[in-house]
Amino acid sequence: ECCAIVRNNRRILHEAFAAYSRRLRFPGESSNDSMTFNAWVDFLQACNAQDFGAPPHVWGTAFALGREVRADEYRSFRHMELSWSEFLVCIGAVVQLSEGFGDDPYPDRLLEFVEVHVTQAFQKMGPTPSRYTMDPHLSKLVTLVGQVFEEADVDKSGFLSQQEFN
Repeated sequence: ECCAIVRNNRRILHEAFAAYSRRLRFPGESSNDSMTFNAWVDFLQACNAQDFGAPPHVWGTAFALGREVRADEYRSFRHMELSWSEFLVCIGAVVQLSEGFGDDPYPDRLLEFVEVHVTQAFQKMGPTPSRYTMDPHLSKLVTLVGQVFEEADVDKSGFLSQQEFN
């Protein structure tokens, strides 16, 4: 039954995934077919997931449950991104972690979340570009600055010391 719900709503799910995948990208790191953790949180805020019964403290848990753990991805931000299939698992995790889970059958809760809340999030995007989209020329500059920062950050602390800055 859940597979049928996802199959019947595949278009809106995929459009929402594609739209939010373009938001809050990691400079120079992310591919266009993945959603960052920040975009996931932005998506759930737009979904009004709290109104559904999924408080913000479970959003990270849902993200972690949906992520496929890969030990070889330690040099990128991939561990903080969702692929399309992982996104679908995370949607299911949000439904299961929501308050009131068990009161209604799981397929009914999933259907409500997808048809009401995901649709609402996608409609909030509207036809206008996101406030997080960047001018392609500025994007190249941000990517360059990110690469220079990574090269300068010798100890990989995420901060530049005075010595590294010089």
